[in-house]
Amino acid sequence: MRKTLIIALILIVCGCDSMTKSKYYNSGQTAFENREYNNAIEYYNSGLRVDNSDYLDSELRYGRAYSYFRLRQYDDAKIDLFKAINKNKNDYLSHWLLAKLYEAQNQNQFSLDNYTRAIEINPSPLILSSRGFLLIELRRYSEAIIDFDRAIELDSNTAYAYNNRALANIKLGFFDKAKQDLRLSKRYGPDNPYYFKHLAYYMISNNDIDSVCYILNQAEEFGYDNLSSAYDRGDIDSLKNIYCD
Repeated sequence: MRKTLIIALILIVCGCDSMTKSKYYNSGQTAFENREYNNAIEYYNSGLRVDNSDYLDSELRYGRAYSYFRLRQYDDAKIDLFKAINKNKNDYLSHWLLAKLYEAQNQNQFSLDNYTRAIEINPSPLILSSRGFLLIELRRYSEAIIDFDRAIELDSNTAYAYNNRALANIKLGFFDKAKQDLRLSKRYGPDNPYYFKHLAYYMISNNDIDSVCYILNQAEEFGYDNLSSAYDRGDIDSLKNIYCD
């Protein structure tokens, strides 16, 4: 009995359960980065089963939700995100991911509401750019540019914001501004596959179509198919069917 009590005290003092939880979390993060989403979910599950403390629970749930999102298991992802937000109303990352989830399901108003809530909590360049891109999809180009302007004010090296502001400017016919934004996008993210897609749009809009097929192939070469949504992959395929005969 005394030996059992001593072991229990040692576990409490050294925080062995928490250390194990950290190990599961780190393993989950590694699996996620390697796009091994099912494995990541198993690691996050194991971490959540370690003890009843709140230590790392938010991070584990967020990681599991993001893994479910990448697997398009949206209902499972929502369960984790709703739990996270109910526990912490200011969990801006969960609002951001929930917005992305709703966007993937074409529930655009719910998506905008969650992007806006995330921005109210933490107006980061990533979240502003994410909402801006949704506004482009909704053809609200001037509003999108406002978000990209704010993102660039916060981080002048953010290729994502320059790249998407270029697309909004193309849609509005502001080709000189788009050209400048594309130049800056390439400077800060030379291997960004989305840069090549939007460069293709710019060239098409200016009737400079001789190199469009090459540019679209560059987008795929730099990983566009891996990084984008099914909608975006279909967009690239449609352009290639037109310009890569």
